[in-house]
Amino acid sequence: MYDILVIGTTFYGLGVAQQNAKNTLVIDRGTKLGYEFINTFNPGDGCEKEKGLSAVAAMFLKKMKNKRIFHENGLYHLPALEPMLCAWADHFGITPYFMTDIVSITPKGDGFAVVLNTVSGLKTVMAAKILDTTGNNLKIKSKAINSLLMIPKNFSISLEPWINGCRFIYGALSRQVALSLTISPDDDWVAARRKLHVFWDSRPKKYAPVTLAMVADFFDIETFFPKKSNGNYIQIASKSFGNPLAALDAGIKWSF
Repeated sequence: MYDILVIGTTFYGLGVAQQNAKNTLVIDRGTKLGYEFINTFNPGDGCEKEKGLSAVAAMFLKKMKNKRIFHENGLYHLPALEPMLCAWADHFGITPYFMTDIVSITPKGDGFAVVLNTVSGLKTVMAAKILDTTGNNLKIKSKAINSLLMIPKNFSISLEPWINGCRFIYGALSRQVALSLTISPDDDWVAARRKLHVFWDSRPKKYAPVTLAMVADFFDIETFFPKKSNGNYIQIASKSFGNPLAALDAGIKWSF
């Protein structure tokens, strides 16, 4: 039996798994690590609050600074963060089950019998606790679709939001900017992408040289209540911690 089954290869989920990787199983429907920040193109509010970090999180921050992933101005170079996170997880022996769905969860004894649909077929595992870090089953407060922008070298006009629900997210490097557009919580990918392209097509003429380069793989979601517990089935949205380092540190400090 696993001590805990972690749903989501999020920063928070990986932080929890780091405590006891041998007795923790991490699963995810996708193939990405830290996607709630990295693949939404939104690193959150920076990580300038270094006091009180766990030793492991403090070392993670030091490595981010050494690799120029996190800059002194509080901005991230997100594309370089996932390789570092993968190496970090491997160092601690965290080996997630990717492309894995939960078929059923059944209370059994002091834990749960969980049927998984893995790349190798159906598999049943036992876990004393289940921790869902995705936030997928929590009520949505706000939802956005983000896209990286392609900004020409000779473009010198400052990007400023021109309507409510539109904002720009800046990375550590020059011209590293993402557009964030608020959408309805009920929008699926088809509706969201349509809104994004219609919105950008109607941008002010002065922004005409700037184009959409890459749309995020995941929605940027904030939930009303980021934490919910039902006995040993716990839901804690990793994105609610504000930034990658804060989420990782909170997971490292989570009490079994």
